[in-house]
Formats: sequence, C-alpha cells, structure tokens
Amino acid sequence: MTRQRRRKKNHFPLFLSLLLLICIGLLLCVLLNVPERLVDSFRKPNPAGSDPGSSVVSETAAALPADEIPQAESKEPAQEADAQIHSLPVYPISPSRVTYQDGFYYEPVSDTKELMERIRPYSFNESVNTKVSYEDLSYLRVRYVNFQDQDCEGELICSNQIAQDLLEIFYILWKDRYQIESIRLIDDFQADDTASMEADNTSAFNYRYSTGSTKYLSNHSYGLSIDINPLYNPYVATDKNGNRTVEPSSAAPYANRSLDFAHKIDKEDLCYQLFTKYGFTWGGDWKSVKDYQHFEKEIK
Repeated sequence: MTRQRRRKKNHFPLFLSLLLLICIGLLLCVLLNVPERLVDSFRKPNPAGSDPGSSVVSETAAALPADEIPQAESKEPAQEADAQIHSLPVYPISPSRVTYQDGFYYEPVSDTKELMERIRPYSFNESVNTKVSYEDLSYLRVRYVNFQDQDCEGELICSNQIAQDLLEIFYILWKDRYQIESIRLIDDFQADDTASMEADNTSAFNYRYSTGSTKYLSNHSYGLSIDINPLYNPYVATDKNGNRTVEPSSAAPYANRSLDFAHKIDKEDLCYQLFTKYGFTWGGDWKSVKDYQHFEKEIK
C-alpha cells in the first residue's frame, strides 16, 4: 500500500496580500494626516530678529491664489484705542493726586518736574508770564470717545479752581459716548493755537493774548477756559463792513450755524448743557463775536 504524500500549503500569496494592505493603509494615513514634522519642513524659517510668534507662510500656501491664502486679522478698534490710551507720557504719581473715577484724575502741575519742563517754553510761556504760577495749575487725565467711537485717554492743564468741574463734565461726556476728536496739551503744537484748532484739538491752558488783541490776556492764560472740537466750532467775527473772519480759516464750512452737521455745539448739545450747568459761559452767546468752541468760567 502506497502512502499518499501530503501537500504543503503555500502561505506566500497571503503574506503579500497582507503586506499590500498594510502599505495601502500607511499611504492613506500619510495622505490624510500629514505629520507635523513634515509640515514644518515646508515652512520658511523666521528671519533673524523677527517675532517668534509671528505667522509664517509655507511654500504650499505661497503657491495658492491670493484670495485663498488666509489673511492676518486686522487690529480690532479696541486694540487701537488701547494704543492711544497708553501713548501719553507717564509721570510719577503725585501724593496730591485726586481721582474722581477710573481714568479721571488731577494733580498739581508743580509736583512733576518733567511736566513743568515740558510746558515751560510753550503754554507756560515763562519768558513773558507774570500772572500765573505752576502752583495755580492742575494736570488732568480724562477718558473720551473719538470720532471713530474708540475709547481714548486725553490730558489737559487748567486752573486748580475748575479741575474738579472738568473731571465731572468729561466723565459724563465719556459715559454718554459724546465724541471729541482729540484732547492733547497745546504744547504738542508748540502752543500754536491755530495749529491746535486745525487739528481739531480740545485744549485749555495756554498763556496768550485774546484772539485779535495784543493787550488783553485770554482766560486761557489763567486756565479758566477750554475749547472743544474747535474745527467744527470756530471763532467767527464780523466787522462793521460785513467782512467775516473765521479761525481757523479751514473751519469756514462750519461757520454757518444754521446748517446741520456732526459735532456742532449749540444749545441742544450735551456739551453746552453740561458746561452751562457747571457755571461756564459759552462763546456762542457773545454779541460782538462768536466763539462756538469756547467755554469759560468766571472765578470771583
């Protein structure tokens, strides 16, 4: 009886099939989920000295159409406002500082050497100033809303006698989102009143003569006056021949107060209502000339 030889099974085709499936699976993993280190190899290195947190563009992204490349987000208005808020000089905190609300305070000008040096050749006008001392003046920080509806921080110098009034007025204006284009010391304009007005800058103290006079000091000299949004609320004078003078001259389109336009101060305006409530008089009520930007307070 012959013994039938058992055939040995060949497993090699099955092994190849499994290997092929594994290779296909690995290839799909690579295509669907590229490892981070592989992506990193396509990135351009940061230039020397650049911000390590800044975004970089891969070679692949560079090849995409411009409208398909993700764009960096633009800075939000709040971030722009923060930049403005923190752009003002930083002075040592005076022991005499009076804080009304967060972001609203005043302190003596005479407590800060750097501030006195800043204003000495300009608004303080030391070479001709015989009426006002540093001790008569207060330095104010206030918050305000600019024409882009952003929260900003401004600075003023005024008489000690109206410092608290101004803090309270500007606090209400800020809370009501009343728009003011700029609040900077006029020293940023070398005490040039025309330059400050053309920039629509709100300011107070400036030791100078009254507009059109070489004899009488303005109440700005004593820190008892303030000009608000002066470009939209100009000084207007008309002589006996009917010739009209507008200051600044670039504000001529806003001299006609019968027109309706933004930022105009009139008796319906919150700014007018607040200042007059606190005992200030308005230049728009004057008879001989009209100074629509101007509020002043008489101190007896």
